[in-house]
Amino acid sequence: MKKILKGLLLLSLLTTILWGCGNNKENKETPTPTPSQTDNTQENDVEAVGLKNTKVLEVKNYFDDQAQIDQGLQAELEKGYSFEEPFVIVNPYGKSPLTAVAIFSTDTEQGGTILVKGKSSEDDIVGEFAKATNHIVPIYGLYPGETTQVELTLEDGQSTTVEVTTDILDFKLEDKKVTMHDKNSYDYSDLTLVCNTNGGLYMVDSKGDIRWYMEDTGTLGVKVLENGHLIAPSPYTLRPFYFKSGLIEFDLLGKVYIEYAIPGGMHHDVFEMPNNKLLVVSDRTSFETVEDYLVELDRATGEVVWELDMKDLIDPKEGGSLNRTDEDWFHNNGVWYDEETDTILLSARHVDAIVAVNKTEKTLKWIIGDPEGWSEEYQKYFFTPVGDDFEWQYAQHQVSILSNGDILCFDNGAGRTKTTKPEEESTGDDVYSRAVAYRIDEDAMTIEQVWQYGKELGPKFYSEWISGAIELDNDPNNIWVTAGSNLYNPEEDSYDYGPFDSFLPGLIHSANIAQVKDNKVVYELKLDHLAYRTLRLSPYEDLYGFDITTSGKYLGNLGNQSTVDVDIDLATAEEAQNVTVSLDPTKMTLTASYTIPTEDDLKDSYIVLVKEDGSYLAFETNQSTVEGENDVTVNVDGWVSTANAAGSAYDVYIVLGGSLYNTGYQLDLTK
Repeated sequence: MKKILKGLLLLSLLTTILWGCGNNKENKETPTPTPSQTDNTQENDVEAVGLKNTKVLEVKNYFDDQAQIDQGLQAELEKGYSFEEPFVIVNPYGKSPLTAVAIFSTDTEQGGTILVKGKSSEDDIVGEFAKATNHIVPIYGLYPGETTQVELTLEDGQSTTVEVTTDILDFKLEDKKVTMHDKNSYDYSDLTLVCNTNGGLYMVDSKGDIRWYMEDTGTLGVKVLENGHLIAPSPYTLRPFYFKSGLIEFDLLGKVYIEYAIPGGMHHDVFEMPNNKLLVVSDRTSFETVEDYLVELDRATGEVVWELDMKDLIDPKEGGSLNRTDEDWFHNNGVWYDEETDTILLSARHVDAIVAVNKTEKTLKWIIGDPEGWSEEYQKYFFTPVGDDFEWQYAQHQVSILSNGDILCFDNGAGRTKTTKPEEESTGDDVYSRAVAYRIDEDAMTIEQVWQYGKELGPKFYSEWISGAIELDNDPNNIWVTAGSNLYNPEEDSYDYGPFDSFLPGLIHSANIAQVKDNKVVYELKLDHLAYRTLRLSPYEDLYGFDITTSGKYLGNLGNQSTVDVDIDLATAEEAQNVTVSLDPTKMTLTASYTIPTEDDLKDSYIVLVKEDGSYLAFETNQSTVEGENDVTVNVDGWVSTANAAGSAYDVYIVLGGSLYNTGYQLDLTK
């Protein structure tokens, strides 16, 4: 047996690639300004000052560094490493530490198989590689901080085994619990992909052992695409806590193929349409209300080609939910599309409803949910329950249509009543969550509950928010359930806690995952943290899309974000300290920090872009505070869409704590 050490590529491959960082290259695809973009400039009685700053921001594009890695891999491929002694590179793109590639050549065109050995044979991961003479074979499923045996076999029967060693991960599952009830009904070839609410994605095998990990991405809304890639929220947060700038399309090695920038960003979910477009749960650029907007993206251009504002279909005062707020009145956390009926399904948590919309006509079709608390004009959209043991869902997540046409969701069960009947609210030992399937008859407008799992488990399965349920293997009787937000207080022996309680001391966090087939529990996995959702997938069959020849690219833009009215006096500007400014093809970002005596002294902060004539644009920033012994540290981060500033040059200023500072940087988007 041969032991192949970690291969080292060219110097360009030794740099760890961070999102949003890379070589300084000028981007030639800056969006052309439109009248609406220039109309946002605030005219002020300010004397023309000219541009003062000489440090011109240059575009940093991480795809440039990624292209160097592709080139380095190609260079290694051409060296002709033998099949008997392949060149193995661990974590080639610097983002996926439990992956590697094996590089080798064969005298004739041959395909073959790869076997990544598990700690037990049922957890072996098996895949195939295509016919070629020069091979770069991805290796998925390595164990963290250990040496994993990998067996490569050619079509002609030749076989070689290499040992691949990985570093220890900072992330660990300290207290997981696995229970296998029926090994014959569990698919060992699939791994469980976990969307960790603490950040990052990872996969575990049947024993709960981590076999894949990637940290640098969002976790709310991960899906597998038909082209063998994953799609997930991009890492950059437009607005706390989970409103991301867009989406990234990537493979298991960590190579990114497309980053989509979306006006208003994305949150919670995305759906791959039959027409090869993407239906994305989004927001308006103004963020006046949130989580009530939907857009469709053209995959080739990243442009928004269709959009839906739910305030055009439903009055925000409707629904009678205990969970609603004026800003977040709808809270859509899921999307599904049925091509046959041209129907979009939305999971509107804050009206306790699954809402069906005709996509082409943009009209309301029907609503699944408790009609209590809705006014008379909406009652015609609701179904009448039939059959035994029927219950409505409340504050649900992850709606989908099963292969038999039934509708599945995770019923979180927060409150289980409406504002019109507060005395019926479920609390204490009465709380429960469940996965539930409904069967509807649109002609008769009736609804039947045909299946549920979780109510019988009581508070131990309660998850007031996040969570989900999906169908496995196109079998409506085979359901994978994620109760992702279980909080337990051992002192009070209570599970009745919601998202605002997450940071309370003493609470035990867990996610409870189960496979239920033919009404029998097949498998259970309990994690020691909260999980947004989980998926089941085969690394080599479902995620086969690694391609060294395709370069990554940005598509779309962040649109025209709202500006604010701020009075400034340029003559009072001081030199900025502790400020970092950077530019990528879609946005300028800025981070800063300063101290104040107490929380009461906190004031709004703004990015200010000053033109040569003295006029300027001002943008709100996000602020967070950290209390120290004698003062409070304020951390500031903000962004400006390149669409807002396109066609002009600006000096970059920032207002911190009521004072104006010059960053020393110039943003020049005139080219």
